[in-house]
Amino acid sequence: MAVFTPIQSVTLTSAQSTVTFSNLDQSYTDLQIVMNAAVSSGTADVYLKLGTNSIDTGTNYGYSILRGNGSAVAASSPSNTTYIDLCGATAINTTFGFTSTINLMNYSNSIYYKNAIIRSTNAANGSDAINGTWRSTTPINVIQLSPSASTFSAGSTFSLYGIRAGGTSKASGGDLILTDSTYWYHVFFKTGVFTPAVNGLSCDYLVIAGGGGGVAGLGSYTAGGGGGAGGLRSTVGATGGGGTLESAITLGSTPYPVLVGAGGAAGNGASAPGSNGGYSSLGSIVSIGGGGASSFAGSPTGYTIGNTGGSGGGSSGNTSSGGAGTPGQGYAGAANAGGVYPGSGGGAASAATAGGPGTAGGALLLTSWATATSTGVSSYYAGGGGGGAYGARTGSTGGGGGAGNGGSGTTNGGTATPNTGSGGGGAGNSGSGTSYGGNGASGLVIVRYHV
Repeated sequence: MAVFTPIQSVTLTSAQSTVTFSNLDQSYTDLQIVMNAAVSSGTADVYLKLGTNSIDTGTNYGYSILRGNGSAVAASSPSNTTYIDLCGATAINTTFGFTSTINLMNYSNSIYYKNAIIRSTNAANGSDAINGTWRSTTPINVIQLSPSASTFSAGSTFSLYGIRAGGTSKASGGDLILTDSTYWYHVFFKTGVFTPAVNGLSCDYLVIAGGGGGVAGLGSYTAGGGGGAGGLRSTVGATGGGGTLESAITLGSTPYPVLVGAGGAAGNGASAPGSNGGYSSLGSIVSIGGGGASSFAGSPTGYTIGNTGGSGGGSSGNTSSGGAGTPGQGYAGAANAGGVYPGSGGGAASAATAGGPGTAGGALLLTSWATATSTGVSSYYAGGGGGGAYGARTGSTGGGGGAGNGGSGTTNGGTATPNTGSGGGGAGNSGSGTSYGGNGASGLVIVRYHV
């Protein structure tokens, strides 16, 4: 089974004469480029050029095209060209709808000439089947696409995928199944089932629960607190709340339910705390949802304690406490350190610090998981939501990993980035009226095992 791994995607924001992919990862067997494009004016062919350290501009290419438009067919086989033409009947024009799929086989070896199999189509003009060759045995490290005239239009898209042929995953289930040649990764963005195909499969895991919701800024007394991050359990990198790294699990060849917790809703009414995030689980491995921020109860001394959770929710007043976290999964939310009723940040997988407005708990840096699966935000997960601020003060920044920032004045709290387990931000308060807290993020479950 071939496994396709996204490497790079380009969407043009303005007209551009060339699109180049360079410094290519040489660990894949093949490459595929999917192109959907138009030109800014007139019509044009699209040229493919290849190289190792730079584009080869010599006459080292050749190609054969079989073309048809529904009423006629034709063929041609130019040799000793300076490019491989992706168009025949399908000349690209100003109307979107030209698509081309370019497969580059054995691009990373240093034994064979490099071959390309290409399929192009345009609803207005027809379809092409193209077989191209670059007469070089050196690995391809740079790829260039360019129209023969004009420029590519803004909005044109170009996506590059790496392909590893051979090898079969040892389990099913997940919204994304990837391999880096050392491990297989099954990524669950939503609830599903993980089923090993073999008995006794040793698996690492990352299980992150949903983050808690932030709280509104209400009346003339308070700004909202931030939601706590979902509990985080891991066998690779780090575990939340300062817990020890967990051990890999051995699974039998039976289905294992996977639950991905939803993010907690913001508390946006009087005496309404933020909701806790939902728990996430892989079989018996359970991470607790992040605590919602504490509610406003009608006076400067009437604030409640932030909700307990995987990481605790932040406080929404100057006399309340942050909620407790779950040992080995996350830290407590911040208690307010005084001042004019600022909200405090939610707890998170990494340590929380109180402040005024309370500083949110920090997210965990889990580079190996993030790099292999393109999840997290800048390789961070499970940050606490930032606390909102009263008046002209500045709300606190969320704790990384896509956590919601705290609002200022009448600014709403930020909503956390989905599938990070981070907490929502608390709302600001200008002294009158209502602003709204941010929702917590949904969780994430990843399972990996050796190829």
